[in-house]
Order: sequence, then structure tokens, then C-alpha cells
Amino acid sequence: MRASITSAVGLCLVVASCASQPVGFTPGGRVSATVVSHIDGDTFTVSIAGRRTDVRLIGLDTPETKHPTTPVECAGPEASAFTATEFPVGTEVELARDIEARDRFGRLLAYVWRATDGYFLNAELLRNGWAGAHPYEPNTSHATWFAGVAADAKAANRGMWAMCHG
Repeated sequence: MRASITSAVGLCLVVASCASQPVGFTPGGRVSATVVSHIDGDTFTVSIAGRRTDVRLIGLDTPETKHPTTPVECAGPEASAFTATEFPVGTEVELARDIEARDRFGRLLAYVWRATDGYFLNAELLRNGWAGAHPYEPNTSHATWFAGVAADAKAANRGMWAMCHG
């Protein structure tokens, strides 16, 4: 009976999203998922064990393209296109969280790698100049590194730094 209860709780956590995070998704751990759609440069939807959830990349901010009260920002479409090109629908990914699992909108907060080759999307958006480093407390495990990567992109005039004179 105990195994059945444990299995039922695990099923509830993964399939029904009864908790704020998928089963086994703890700080430092990774969960496999598949990209199912794109929202903008720093947000997309994945399927984890058949359950869809929106993912917001940790530690960065891309220019807005879909904010309800903000116009499309300079380089926003290009940042969105970068994410969609590097992680097209169907891409297998690995997600890792930091301290806080979800934001106030219910989006899963994650660091994201392409499963096939370990390509780290959060860092590559910064490296290519399509995002600025933006630490959100308490999820700051890579904040210092991300700030350096973003500063290098800005100094090299890459991505939005070239397009938006920023």
C-alpha cells in the first residue's frame, strides 16, 4: 500500500501539477522535457511527462515582444527568433531550477540545455547579445557569470547592443 501511495503522489506531482514543480525537480537536479511552442525570447512551452508548462529562463531578460502594456522593443523579434531557431519545436531539453521554482505568473523558472549537445540557452542568449543579465532573487546561482557574459556581448556590440545603440 505504501508503494501505491508514493506512486500516486508522484503521478499527481508530474501529471496533474499538484505541486509547484515536477517530481524530482529540485535545485541542482535536471528534468527532461520537449519544446512544444515559443512565446518570446526568454519564455516558451515544454512538455514534461506529457504535461505542458511555460518556462521562463532564469538570469536574463530579452526585449519584449508580447507584453500586454509594452510595445515591441528593439531586437525583441530577433531575440525570439534566436530562441526559436536554436530550440525549435520538438527539441529535447534538460531543465534545471534554482531556489525558487515558479514566478508570480506560474511559469517554471529554469536554466535550459539542449539534450543532444549541452548547448546552454540562457548563456547563449547573453553571449550573442539577445538578452541582458537580469538576476531575480533568489535565483542567482549564475548571476556573476551571466553578468560577465552579457558585458562581453555589449562590449563586442553583438545582437541588441548593435541594433539598439544600447
